[in-house]
Amino acid sequence: MDLGDLIRDLRTARGWSQGRLSDQINARYGTALTREYVSRWERGVVTPGAYYLRCLSVVLDVPLAVLEGQVDRREFLTDAAGAAIAPVVASDLLSACSISRFSRRLGL
Repeated sequence: MDLGDLIRDLRTARGWSQGRLSDQINARYGTALTREYVSRWERGVVTPGAYYLRCLSVVLDVPLAVLEGQVDRREFLTDAAGAAIAPVVASDLLSACSISRFSRRLGL
C-alpha cells in the first residue's frame, strides 16, 4: 500500500474530507495547507515531507513509523480496524447474554 492510499484510508475512516484534514493540520500547526495539496498526496503526485508526516501522524493518530513505511501499512490498518470493532462486538455479545438471561427468568 502506498502512502497516498494510506492517507486517504485514514482520512476517510474518520469521516473527514480532504478539506477537513487540511483544516485540522492548519489549526494545530498554523500552516496553510490546502485541500488540493492533500489531494496531491493521496494521488501520489507529491509525497509529504518530514514535517507534514509528523503533522499527519498527530492529527490522524497514527504512529509516525507507519507513515514512514517502517511498519507494514496493510497490517497496521487490519489491526486498527480489529481494535476499533472489538468493543462493539463485546457489547453486542454482552447484550445478547443479558437478553437471554432475562428471557429465561421470564420463562420465555
